Amino acid sequence: MAGSNGVNGMSAMSALQKQEMLKQAQLVPPQIRKFIARHALSSQVMKKQVNYYSVVRFPFSVVPIGSAPGVPASFRYTLAKKLVTAFSYGNGGEDMTAAGFAANYRSNDADTNLVTRNDTGGAVVEIHGISLHLSETSDAFLAKLIWADAFADITLNGSVR
Repeated sequence: MAGSNGVNGMSAMSALQKQEMLKQAQLVPPQIRKFIARHALSSQVMKKQVNYYSVVRFPFSVVPIGSAPGVPASFRYTLAKKLVTAFSYGNGGEDMTAAGFAANYRSNDADTNLVTRNDTGGAVVEIHGISLHLSETSDAFLAKLIWADAFADITLNGSVR
């Protein structure tokens, strides 16, 4: 089918012509076929200028266990809330308890850039990494121990998936 291109050209081809095209495609080395497929898929992604961000907190309690006179020997750290949800709040003073914060904490520009909770405008979220924020009162050694055993279950598409 000379002169045809795109989807319309493929649908107008006969079964014999399609088989001939597949035979020709098999002559192309697999690495090149994979490259073409990846390039075709990546060209269909629309990247936005604004990256979305959301802060979560894992609150925990600390209980001293086994102590010498007047000085605790060790501590037990227990997560107070094991499931926290990013993007569960919008900017502008919304409640952030679902994200692991105290009931009286309200969102601000440093917490998220979402206008409305769970609304990324239908965008597919691509996660490039997660990080641990240490404040000036954080225990770096404890953070090292916790981060080594941390687990994050990331779901996509807001609260739907």
